[in-house]
Amino acid sequence: LRAGRTRSGARTARGRRGILLAGVGSVAIVAAGYLPLAIHEVTSGFTEIHLILDYLRGGGEGSALDPFTRILVSLLRAIGWPVAGPMIDAPAATFLAFVTVAAIVVWRLARARGDERTMVAWLGGTVAFAAAALGVLVASASVVTPLPTDHYHAWFDPIVAALLGIGVAALVALARGRAAGTGNAPAQAEANLAAGADAAVAGAGAAAGADAAGAEAARVEAAGVEAAGARVEQGATSPAAAGTARAPGALQRAAAGAAAVAVVAAIVAWDVAHLPPAVSPRGDWTAARAAADRIIAATPAGGIGFVTLPSFKGPDAYAYPLTVSGRAPDDPADAATVVVLCEDLWVADCGGPAEERALAPLGGAQRFRLVERLRPAPGRTMTILTRR
Repeated sequence: LRAGRTRSGARTARGRRGILLAGVGSVAIVAAGYLPLAIHEVTSGFTEIHLILDYLRGGGEGSALDPFTRILVSLLRAIGWPVAGPMIDAPAATFLAFVTVAAIVVWRLARARGDERTMVAWLGGTVAFAAAALGVLVASASVVTPLPTDHYHAWFDPIVAALLGIGVAALVALARGRAAGTGNAPAQAEANLAAGADAAVAGAGAAAGADAAGAEAARVEAAGVEAAGARVEQGATSPAAAGTARAPGALQRAAAGAAAVAVVAAIVAWDVAHLPPAVSPRGDWTAARAAADRIIAATPAGGIGFVTLPSFKGPDAYAYPLTVSGRAPDDPADAATVVVLCEDLWVADCGGPAEERALAPLGGAQRFRLVERLRPAPGRTMTILTRR
């Protein structure tokens, strides 16, 4: 935006064109991102739009929480997620992250000036508005669950990181003896003097080509700017006019430095303590391959079919190593061996009753012989059966 203004603050025609072109370019980029969806909709009879309309006609997704609580939960999840992870796993850390980011936004809006204040307003406002919209319009955003569900708020992550960085930078500046939000006072005064000199030259040039009244006005303006520059140089202007502020005291500097170190140390310590393990707790390729080998050992001949509980969970974790071994899965209705995969998280009675119910469409459990039942990964039961 500053590129579209002169030193005196007047917006130029070239600057307006630049801003307009930037806006048009941004809209074009967003439109290009939706182009694949538009092609899909046109070629498929607008299926996605029809599904959205059906969803809205059905009343959407319900929630037992009131709107205020939904917005609050959405804000906690959006701000806490990039710092502390899922809120259900670390509620205290999530709340602390929320308070820290909110405090930074309020502090910098109150004390920062210029570009920093504008940036904080935009970043903080974006998170607040988007989180509130998600809380009101998307009920699942306010539902805390241990399931690995999609997090619509994950795109807030770089915004939250930027706000934390702005806060830490302001604390470091304060610890170094600079008044937070005003920048370097001598540099600001020098910039003010330079701007005053430029304005004086511009005023003199305008006076040369103007009539007597215009020349007089330009001389008065130039004299006023020159006098203001002199007052800045002599330190006679107010802190607000000169861009300076009273230097922080020793106690304030020490507290700011300690706060900056505490924020960075807390984030680093939390991240290091919560690094994911080298091998997933649910098993890696070696574990999946071992389970597939046991299925092959139980099926010297004939096809292998999978039945999953719940039905929307796919068998890919074991179907792929079987395919690599040359035993690609078949339809369980025709397979000599049927493998039932049961997820404890979704099914309460894995390890017997659930598998018997799953075999009903295939003729019933009485038509199968149990070969082996094992736990290839935490929370997962694998039952290998062959036809009698």
